[in-house]
Amino acid sequence: ISGAVGQCTTSGPFAMAVPGVTITGTSSQGDTSTVTNGLGEYSISGISCVTNTLTPSKAARPPGSAGINTTDVLAVQRHFLALGVPLSGCRLNAADCAPPIGITTGDVIAIQRYFLFFTTGIGNVGQYSFTPPNRVYSPPVSNQPGQTYAAIVFGDVSPPFATP
Repeated sequence: ISGAVGQCTTSGPFAMAVPGVTITGTSSQGDTSTVTNGLGEYSISGISCVTNTLTPSKAARPPGSAGINTTDVLAVQRHFLALGVPLSGCRLNAADCAPPIGITTGDVIAIQRYFLFFTTGIGNVGQYSFTPPNRVYSPPVSNQPGQTYAAIVFGDVSPPFATP
């Protein structure tokens, strides 16, 4: 099974490769894992003849990381206030980073606190989310190329995007 992980940006769902994503395969026969390379590519072999689930994951970016800044705060705030072109697609998903569901002032404040290096009140800002969240492969498992995952970084809605 092979594929790639790319960050969803304004240029599309795979505009920026995401290296360092752990792809974990779980089955009744045990777990296996691999990490995406510098081009965001991965390959897992030796999948046994039982149902396997592949799940991508990546550690959250630490508060204050480059790429999530006041530009993101203003974009989310403008969306909330219905000023200009609203966020859509992956940018809208990345903006919804704090409870409750939907774009609120809580999302604006969470992103602001994140880029100011606060570690509390930041919701999910800096965390990765993958689409799909996992993939299930039932036996018999044959070659499966092109198994891609789109990633977003919560709070990262405007260029320049956070370099993974």
